Amino acid sequence: TDACSPATRVALGALRFFVAAVASLISALYIVFGVLYDSENFQWVGAMIFGSVDVPGLMFSAFQAPPFALVAVVALRDLLRQVATTYAAAPFLKRAIQVVVAALLWLITVVMVVPFLENPNATGEARVGLSGVILVWTPGVLAYAWATVPSAAAIGRP
Repeated sequence: TDACSPATRVALGALRFFVAAVASLISALYIVFGVLYDSENFQWVGAMIFGSVDVPGLMFSAFQAPPFALVAVVALRDLLRQVATTYAAAPFLKRAIQVVVAALLWLITVVMVVPFLENPNATGEARVGLSGVILVWTPGVLAYAWATVPSAAAIGRP
């Protein structure tokens, strides 16, 4: 028996996706602004978020990015669990949908970070930090969510 209608499942799935996408993007942007705050050429961009202080920008990022990343993980895990239970009888389709969800979340981050990365003044630590957001931070959030989502069989157990 289904707990809700297909339209409700789609609406909940879309809500979970957008919550995960926005939270993941906010956590990534906090890191971006922390990296830019520590870069002399872009300090004004980071200062718009953090203000003018004597603490490194990455210190702010270390405290502000993880809570949003955890919200993204929880929302993404709920979405992946929803997909797993909806398509439990079709494992290939289930995995395909989960891969598309993860790829779209990663792509949203790439689209937002690449303009900063393409700036000719983004060199040295700023370039490494911005690349790290694309290649390490966001994939790490996705991997953690993917690794901790319960299987369809585990969901049915008390």
